[in-house]
Amino acid sequence: MASNSKSKQQGQRDLKWKRKLIFVQRYWKDKFPSKDDYDFSVWAMWESRIRKGHKVEENLIAKAAKRWESSLTEEKKELMPDDMFADDYWHALQITNAMYAALVVSLWSSIEGFLKDLACVCKRARHSNKKHPRFDFKRIKQSFKEIGIDLKQLPKYSTVNAINIFNNSFKHSEGFYRPKSGKPYTHIDPKLLTKWESISKRFVDLKEIDYTKLPIRELVIACNLFFQSLLSAVKKNLEELGHGS
Repeated sequence: MASNSKSKQQGQRDLKWKRKLIFVQRYWKDKFPSKDDYDFSVWAMWESRIRKGHKVEENLIAKAAKRWESSLTEEKKELMPDDMFADDYWHALQITNAMYAALVVSLWSSIEGFLKDLACVCKRARHSNKKHPRFDFKRIKQSFKEIGIDLKQLPKYSTVNAINIFNNSFKHSEGFYRPKSGKPYTHIDPKLLTKWESISKRFVDLKEIDYTKLPIRELVIACNLFFQSLLSAVKKNLEELGHGS
């Protein structure tokens, strides 16, 4: 009887974490769309609004410049500097860059939220009372290692880590890429650097990240592939560990 009661309790606990896993999967599904669904995602809408807003701003500056020039005599035009409205264009670019950076920060926030929710499912399945004083990315990775999953071995991990670095660079390094010696998690994968450095000369020369040039679509789709693999690994490993067999 005691054995049957214990088995029943175990079954109920397993059912709870499986339900929680399904809930987590459904809750975050729309945040990380596939290639086919990206164009209907919040990230695509965000990109579209930024691009359209920037175009409107450029047109307004161009019209202001035209009105100003039309009010000048030919003699005054000769005396005016060619870059009269350069600061206006620069400010518009800075605002647009910050908007793209905010998109990346929001993307990382979603990634971190998903990882924390999934880590909590694993903790519940293992009936662990272990507390994490700082549930940051480093500790999140460790929590998955406790059930035999090394996040670094999953597809597109290097891209997910790069998103974290872009996030931290904007919030803590004024948008500059500052990898630290002896801390590999602060380094973007060299293959990705080779791929992305070509899109911005300022990044190559100054390590200043031009967030407007980041391949947002590629980053988001990589998240989808990463989390699909992680979800499958979590379910498989928990069952193999005896939580759900």
